[in-house]
Amino acid sequence: MPTALLSIGVLAAVLALATVRPVNMGVLGLVAAFFVGSLVGGESPEDVLASFPAELFVVLVGVTYLFAIAKNNGTVQWLVEATFRLAGGRTSAIPWVFFLLSTVICGIGALPPAVGAILMPIAMSFAAAHGLRPLLVSILIGLGSTAGSFAPTGLLGVIVHRVQEDNGLASDPLLLFACTFGIGTAVAVATYLLLARRPKRTVVSAADGPGAATAPPRTSLSPQQGLTLLGFVVLTAGALVFGLDIGFLALTVAAVLALAFPAANRGAVKEVSWDIILSDGGHPDLRRRPPAQRDDRLARRVGRRGRVTAARCAADLPHRGGGVRVRVDDGHPRRGHPAHGAADRDG
Repeated sequence: MPTALLSIGVLAAVLALATVRPVNMGVLGLVAAFFVGSLVGGESPEDVLASFPAELFVVLVGVTYLFAIAKNNGTVQWLVEATFRLAGGRTSAIPWVFFLLSTVICGIGALPPAVGAILMPIAMSFAAAHGLRPLLVSILIGLGSTAGSFAPTGLLGVIVHRVQEDNGLASDPLLLFACTFGIGTAVAVATYLLLARRPKRTVVSAADGPGAATAPPRTSLSPQQGLTLLGFVVLTAGALVFGLDIGFLALTVAAVLALAFPAANRGAVKEVSWDIILSDGGHPDLRRRPPAQRDDRLARRVGRRGRVTAARCAADLPHRGGGVRVRVDDGHPRRGHPAHGAADRDG
């Protein structure tokens, strides 16, 4: 069986096994990559790890770590309060407040489940207090989370951008976010028009029991929260305007915040989404292989028929046009790139 088909089959088995058993897919993927690469491909552990997405790993760690710091020091809560103050107590604006909040929070690196855990309790209490349909508010939070996840600094947006770059495809993070946000907004408008015209028959007063909701209390912006917001501005501008690596830039901002306020950020590392990071980076050799490593493997395969200089073979591969020039010591020349014909005859 070809190695490519075997890798696809093993990857499908890893996905199925991780679905039916409570085991992280990344752990299974790393184990499967090691056995397929070493037993079938004849590779060393270094060759297997050469496909590990180190850049994506740094991006995911940096972005989720920075969001964990923002959540711990109260910056996320301050954003929620500030957004509600901008709404001015207007009932019709409350669903859109949650839509924008979920978009912003996911856009700074949060996972949609984390956004649900932060906003859903507040949203349900506001819906009960103002006679809004909980279904309407919940759908808009989900749509906002989806749109924000594909932002240039969102987790899904970062993953899509890295995968496209690694495979030589054109990538436009802003266009991806604009399309996702536009579609999400259109669906949100349709949902609002459909559900907002059907108000609940029973309206709970803001003074009736624990389910009631009022506007969040006004709190001042602390120096730590202000520095965190400035860090997000630097992260966005550095990645989009100056083209800096978003992973190392996020880690730099997070490190500055952790050094400046160590007590408040002590538990942020524990809140990094390690399970997501391990799942995404845990099956590197089964998904793709860098071009340089494919060139090395081709040189080794040709070398089985004779002595081949692997360095010359690898150097010729990026410039091949009419073929690959390979010299073997069996006395028979091989057809190759026309530009190298004279060099072959001289040898």
